[in-house]
Amino acid sequence: MTGTQKPFLVGISGGSGSGKTTLAERLAARLAPRHSTIISEDRYYKDTRGLKNYDPRTYNFDVVDSRDYDLLEIHLHDLKSGNAINAPRYSFATHTRLEETDQISPTDVMIFEGIHVLSTDRIRDLFDLTIYVDTPDDIRFLRRILRDTKPESEGGRSRDWRGVVEQYLTTVRKSHAEFTAPAREKADIVLLDECTDVEKPAQDMVDKLLEPVFKSPKYRI
Repeated sequence: MTGTQKPFLVGISGGSGSGKTTLAERLAARLAPRHSTIISEDRYYKDTRGLKNYDPRTYNFDVVDSRDYDLLEIHLHDLKSGNAINAPRYSFATHTRLEETDQISPTDVMIFEGIHVLSTDRIRDLFDLTIYVDTPDDIRFLRRILRDTKPESEGGRSRDWRGVVEQYLTTVRKSHAEFTAPAREKADIVLLDECTDVEKPAQDMVDKLLEPVFKSPKYRI
């Protein structure tokens, strides 16, 4: 990216376990030789150490207010202006923000993925292209269990399966209907995911899912 260019910002949303990360990774690969950077919305969870009366057994991590959108909004503006950001790191094992940050410089394409990136106007309006991944609830649930019970070193969240199930039934399902699913109607592109693979789907399936993106009039990368 040259000094006069601005990055093209893509926002990808969908329910937990819908395959947003897999889709973002494949999109970045398909955009080569353009340089793409993927940033997870999970980096922007609020540090629970600063929350009054925080109880990990009852706190709802699946509502919009669980995110530090003030910081995310600043970072999106900085990237659009061609400036680097110090992106926070977050531990799902302790539900706290780490002291270390990652300096991320703007690239040709910046892909943000997360369950709430399209749920608020002030964040959604900063993206040049918005995508919603619509995946059946049962597939998403199974993927969430597999993901959350893996150790953090393997990309998981080091959680007990019973806690994952309890959280899904008490907060995740309700919050998806209230905050995430309505963003489907506001996305530039809705991708209907018919893949039944609860592990990582085959590359050709992901490529097929991505085809509407490259045909969209808003695709100007």
